[in-house]
Amino acid sequence: AGPARDLGLVNKGHLGHGADADLAVYPLSDDRAAMFSSPRYVLKSGIMVVREGEILRSVNGRTLTVEPLEGRNLPEDLAEIFDRCYTVTRANYMVEDEYLDRSEVVPCG
Repeated sequence: AGPARDLGLVNKGHLGHGADADLAVYPLSDDRAAMFSSPRYVLKSGIMVVREGEILRSVNGRTLTVEPLEGRNLPEDLAEIFDRCYTVTRANYMVEDEYLDRSEVVPCG
């Protein structure tokens, strides 16, 4: 809920009235890797897309983007931490502008 709230996304991050109803339910297990490897139920925009682990349908979503007021580059200290601690490089997180719908950019920062 925190990131959705910080970004001003009133329909995300909660299960209350008016929420988008994007939800995944996992079977409880002590083996967390196994538990999160296969959701029991998945709802996307209120539509059941997985039931009892079986994929029922594919639903296209949308990409939510923000344009940080400080620009697109991480501060040097965060970039160093990211490079040291993450196994996926920063370049793999980038989405080229041609794939973005700029009509829904949320100012952030």
